Amino acid sequence: MQGAGMKKQLTRAEAAIRQRSMPGSDAGDLRRVSGRDPGRSPFGDGTYRRGRSVADSGVKQRDVRGRVRPGAKTIPVEGDEVMVELDYTKFDGLLPAVVQDWESGDVLMVAFMNEEAFKLTVETKKATYFSRSRGKLWVKGESSGNEQVVKEIRIDCDADTVLLKVVQKGGAACHLGYKSCFFRKVEGEELVVTGEPLFDPDEVYKK
Repeated sequence: MQGAGMKKQLTRAEAAIRQRSMPGSDAGDLRRVSGRDPGRSPFGDGTYRRGRSVADSGVKQRDVRGRVRPGAKTIPVEGDEVMVELDYTKFDGLLPAVVQDWESGDVLMVAFMNEEAFKLTVETKKATYFSRSRGKLWVKGESSGNEQVVKEIRIDCDADTVLLKVVQKGGAACHLGYKSCFFRKVEGEELVVTGEPLFDPDEVYKK
């Protein structure tokens, strides 16, 4: 009897797996919404999935635990849809963006993105952010020439933080001329400067 019950459970599991792969099934649509199909990623890493919109599919956007995420957005790109769940509800419509050097993995800076900045970053592969102090979009390097070419985008487990892996043009991400904005290290009760500036900000940011 125990063996027969186990066999029935396996049969149900196999049926569920087949159902997930069927076109038009809820599970198949959720797979498209979650962006886990590596074959359609604009960055080649399976982070994104292009397909019909969530509104067209009739499927509510859900997080990895299956819970409906009220703040999740579908970002249109080049007339199609990038099926990425992002939660803009926690920071007044903004997402923190951590920026890493593509080769070394060093953390270069932290900025913020709104929906438009994220869309433009995906479209152009140039890091684009939202300035809270100026209240507008800005493309990294538009004044200094030190652009960030985006090689990979990752989203954290709560879908409220973005990680960009970039090639940093000019070698310096910090507006003070350093490679990283995190050029000061805490040692005891002091801040110690590490590294040397790669450019003079007074010369680069002349008004």
